[in-house]
Amino acid sequence: MRAVLLSIAIMAACADQPPAWEDHEESSDFEPFQEQGKQDGVSATFSKNKIIDDYLLVGAAGMDVDDVQAFFDSTPYGTRSWLSTTTLPDGRSAAEAVIDAANESDIHPLALIVRMQCETSIVSKTSKPSQSLVDRALGCGCPDGGSCAAQYKGLAKQLQCGARTLRKWFDASVNATGQWRKGKPRQTLDPTTVTPSNDATASLYAYTPWVSVGSGGNWLLWNVTKKYEQNARSRGLLHDGGGGGGGGGGGGGGTATWWKPTPGTTWQIQLQGTVNTSYNVQAYDVDLFDTPQSTIDTLKASGKKVVCYFSAGSHEDWRTDAAQFPAAALGTPLDGWPGERWIDTRSAGVRTVMKKRMDLAVQKRCDAVDPDNVDGYTNSPGFPLTASTQLDYNRFLATEAHARGLAVGLKNDVDQIPELVSSFDFAINEQCFEYDECDTQTPFIQANKPVWNIEYGGQSKANTICPKANTRNFDSLVKNLSLDAARISCR
Repeated sequence: MRAVLLSIAIMAACADQPPAWEDHEESSDFEPFQEQGKQDGVSATFSKNKIIDDYLLVGAAGMDVDDVQAFFDSTPYGTRSWLSTTTLPDGRSAAEAVIDAANESDIHPLALIVRMQCETSIVSKTSKPSQSLVDRALGCGCPDGGSCAAQYKGLAKQLQCGARTLRKWFDASVNATGQWRKGKPRQTLDPTTVTPSNDATASLYAYTPWVSVGSGGNWLLWNVTKKYEQNARSRGLLHDGGGGGGGGGGGGGGTATWWKPTPGTTWQIQLQGTVNTSYNVQAYDVDLFDTPQSTIDTLKASGKKVVCYFSAGSHEDWRTDAAQFPAAALGTPLDGWPGERWIDTRSAGVRTVMKKRMDLAVQKRCDAVDPDNVDGYTNSPGFPLTASTQLDYNRFLATEAHARGLAVGLKNDVDQIPELVSSFDFAINEQCFEYDECDTQTPFIQANKPVWNIEYGGQSKANTICPKANTRNFDSLVKNLSLDAARISCR
């Protein structure tokens, strides 16, 4: 296999030469893997157009450092990998290096482990291989037939380069800017015409533009992924969208894990204007649609969690997906909010839009979502919504978020907190002090889940509510009604 990318730029491989596989020494990887039981994220039958599901490429939460260490301790080959005991020059273990690279680019750790094995067979090795092999562990910055660029030599740099490269080409497919992208036919170097059916497959072909059935290329990556995925999942080492019949980010059941904040998590919310990224807080709540990807990347690079806001209970006529809402699901206008109407949250069409919005949150590397206007039944939406239909819809939102590895906040809907606290990861409340309803938030605090409270006003408001908020263990902010950058934090 090959990594044809050198840092950010792509290096063209020689089209008149077959791929070099001299670094792949594990013959068992070329044997057809006979899966036992259910396979998640990778098809039992090879398809050149779909190598793996998206969630087996993106999503750093798919494994943690203990999971990776356990995988190295006991590999699918029935042996302990040399990576289990090796220490990098900076003192990190190999498992820690995998997780650090995965977290930086939000790439599934298993994807990096598979890539190492397919490129250089170093996962299956029981003793340390030559340094020259380690230096090109993922083949990143190392064109076939040439030497590796110095700045990419070494295991840590290879992992980082490989993760960045896979992420770059995944995003290029999502944004329809890459030469390899979902739905666009393109010829590999075999040559074979391939039409990637998802963004993960497009990224894999951008990295390795070969099919090579039975001998290498993306066939080999598919075969090794099958073996590794089933081994890791059977041992409880995977926490992604699989394991419950899932595939690629949608719905239902699964074993995904997600960020779970606790009271005391510092935060900022800004939904208007250019986001001020300089606040020393742990999390930012920003608009899903309006916030540039570069801003989200800046926040995540500084170690902050990103919560992405969208309205889940109203139609906003300026949103890019506004035309996707069924006309029959548009209700009465929201008083005081021009261009915004309540929606019928029972509608399957509405729920499809919300799934796509959460898919967008995943693509933009959000850690959590903040779905607003989820108490329509208490208003006059133009539809016979009830407490029961609202509970169903809000639980649907939570389930869909968690299936994608996203945390999810409950926005207001104070009367249903006792029924919903177990489904949501934090509360975002507006003006409970103003309306004397802060007691309703207690179940979240009792469950060790934060209450992110917003009151509107200035310093006098802060002087009044902050002592009370701190006593309740709320994480309260005093904001302008426009929700611009200005903030007064109670702690």
